[in-house]
Amino acid sequence: MKNLFPLLAVSVLIVGCATGYQHNSFTGGFTDMRLAPDIFRITFRGNAYTAAERAQDFALLRASELVLQNRFTHFALLDERQSSTPFVWSTPSTATTTSSGGGETTGTLYGNQFRGYTYLSAQSTTTYTPGQTFIMFKPTSGLLIRAFPEKPNNIPVFEAAFLRDQISSRYKLRNPQSESTPKPQLESAKPSAKPGEGKYVVWKDYIGQQKTWPVTAQAFVSRIEDFPVYGLGEFPSAPYEVVGMIEAGTMLGVEPLEEVLKEAVQFAKQHGAVAILEMTNQPIPNSKGPTMFFHQWHAIRFVNAPTTRDSPPVHP
Repeated sequence: MKNLFPLLAVSVLIVGCATGYQHNSFTGGFTDMRLAPDIFRITFRGNAYTAAERAQDFALLRASELVLQNRFTHFALLDERQSSTPFVWSTPSTATTTSSGGGETTGTLYGNQFRGYTYLSAQSTTTYTPGQTFIMFKPTSGLLIRAFPEKPNNIPVFEAAFLRDQISSRYKLRNPQSESTPKPQLESAKPSAKPGEGKYVVWKDYIGQQKTWPVTAQAFVSRIEDFPVYGLGEFPSAPYEVVGMIEAGTMLGVEPLEEVLKEAVQFAKQHGAVAILEMTNQPIPNSKGPTMFFHQWHAIRFVNAPTTRDSPPVHP
């Protein structure tokens, strides 16, 4: 009967102590990071009493919430990772000893002297109960997703609001945002309700001391709406300062890079820049669909009068 107590304790913990839907803490939870305007990474870590399916569901739930909070409606899985970490728990060993004993004395009394023998006997029994070792696993579910402002036609996607409601209902989670989420206005590439965000790109101000930024004697420069765009590894010949950085994510065959560049140029103009320099053009592995690319541009303005090659267009 004693051996049942550790098993009962473990059974109670498995039922009642699985990681809930929460920000990451010592008992587990979700973390997330925005890698580009429409690319997010989500991780959910469960404790040893959390089922792998529950961890995956909560990662998808967090993905759905992020998509809706940032005024998107659908998302696609770019990558998905499931793993588990072993967790070993042992109960202590116990030893119980019981003892018993007795004695007998026999002899002869001569006057005031007694001569005889005393016999003593004793015995003990020790019962050893070894500890029990339980091996459990802590699941981790990781997602890399791409969000869309409306449902694309050529790739499989999740509808964020529907998925959020389904998972919330399954685990009986309160969902104050279950009412339909308004669609963002996408008729133009104007910035969204959040400052610094557009349809494709995100703007980040540069704050701090200016560096001695690289320059070159020659460069290949393309133009978007007569605005200079320096390719990767190309730099102006005149000194300049960085105004800010523009970030974007594109999916091959889904968004034309030219449309993304037009919006990047629009943001650069709004912040007084006269050219943009491509700093990053990095492919992102995507096991679920078309190749993704992460882009970064520096928006710049010249410190002194620019050379003829670097002369920016005149804007009204």
